[in-house]
Amino acid sequence: MPWFWFIGMGALLAVSMFRLDARYGITMGMVAALTIWPAILGWLGITGLSIVWRFALAVLHAMRRKQLPDSLALAFSLSVLVAGLVFLWGAVVIISVLIKHSIRQ
Repeated sequence: MPWFWFIGMGALLAVSMFRLDARYGITMGMVAALTIWPAILGWLGITGLSIVWRFALAVLHAMRRKQLPDSLALAFSLSVLVAGLVFLWGAVVIISVLIKHSIRQ
């Protein structure tokens, strides 16, 4: 995933320095759509999904062993779950905004 980001930053610099938009029609929006946005979406989506997945596995293991967590462990687990859900929500929001923006133009 970070390679998309680095390639995108280099491509954006090349587009702005060499004025590739005027010569070849390569715009910054095109470069961002092909490199930077997939990197951001992949990072948010994969991170959020892995957090929620690990939380679900931990809950299933605890239920199988019939272990009840103490209040501090429960608060920490819920905060981690909220972070994972926020990452997933961010990926979904960015995808919906990009789709809505592409439909309007």
